[in-house]
Amino acid sequence: MILSFERPFWDDGADFFGCLPPAAETAAEAAKARGEFFMFWNLQRSHGTAALMCVSSGAFAEGTWRHLSYKRVVGSSLAVLNSYLIHELIH
Repeated sequence: MILSFERPFWDDGADFFGCLPPAAETAAEAAKARGEFFMFWNLQRSHGTAALMCVSSGAFAEGTWRHLSYKRVVGSSLAVLNSYLIHELIH
């Protein structure tokens, strides 16, 4: 999925960056979250546009794309991105 923005707010020197899901309490929770928008590609460098391509995979992708509206999928990807950026600012 492509997320377009007015301007880049991420490190535009990186081709991509990854995100880890929050720690899960059970193995089932970990398996469910595995693959949740784990990679964001910087399209500013390759296409000159302030956009990120985000990738999800595995059981998460299959369940998400089949059962959620596009609006909810976009909201979920933005929540992951927001969590990553807040973590980076704190550390």
